[in-house]
Amino acid sequence: MKISFSRKSEKYLSFLFLNFLLTVLLSVFYIFSQNRSVYEMIYLFIALFSNTFIIYIPVAVVFFFLLFLPWYGFFLVLFFSLFHIVLTVDLVIYRLWHFHINSMVLNIILTPGGIDALNWSVDIRKIFVFVVLFWISFEFLVLYISRFRFLSKGFLKKSCLFLILFVVIDKLTFTVSDIIDCIPITRSKETLPLYLPLTTKGFVKRYLGINVERRKDIITDISKSVLNYPRKEIKLNRIESYPNIIMIIIDSMRYDMLDHEITPNIWSFSK
Repeated sequence: MKISFSRKSEKYLSFLFLNFLLTVLLSVFYIFSQNRSVYEMIYLFIALFSNTFIIYIPVAVVFFFLLFLPWYGFFLVLFFSLFHIVLTVDLVIYRLWHFHINSMVLNIILTPGGIDALNWSVDIRKIFVFVVLFWISFEFLVLYISRFRFLSKGFLKKSCLFLILFVVIDKLTFTVSDIIDCIPITRSKETLPLYLPLTTKGFVKRYLGINVERRKDIITDISKSVLNYPRKEIKLNRIESYPNIIMIIIDSMRYDMLDHEITPNIWSFSK
């Protein structure tokens, strides 16, 4: 049975809408990865919808042309499965180390033996396989659900208008916070993956004559930092005499490289 192009478009928009919700729900865990103030949480929720909407715009435009292909559903499932698999991996990395997938992570993944250096156990491999199979199966389910007409054009238009409003609020809030050095807001740009901050310091200083130099008095304000240290008061026990000990620390040095052939001077010193 041949499906009309308008019907394909409706299914495509429904598929995008459901995936948009999935991406938002998954990305909520970025926000709860650290302790934040109430207004910072409110901003991040607005930024979450804004950032996801901005990411989906080029994706929606590019994959719109897949509607002309006979197997467009397969390509959609393949792309969004991969998209949410990468997002899941990035979320795990962020919750562990508070940074996203970057060149260092890619170098570890692409370098032979790099992943093994992280002691990637069999259990973790099984979990990763489960995540891959889960998202592929789930995307096929989403594709099936998108066949049913449950979204009206009016609802989609109103949703887009609300999302555009969130984009405006997000970018204006960030650019004003950047001008006045509101650290709880400006530091949030590292929370969401692929977030595009809007900064206008150069424009404001050049054309409006407003001094936007960074204030030095807020750098040492611990209330504006996510660093939770020390966890308790540091107390030192005074002793009469200290042992004569020198600690030499070499970062990322393999123990089997400390011998008389590879590192003769260090080996000699150790003796």
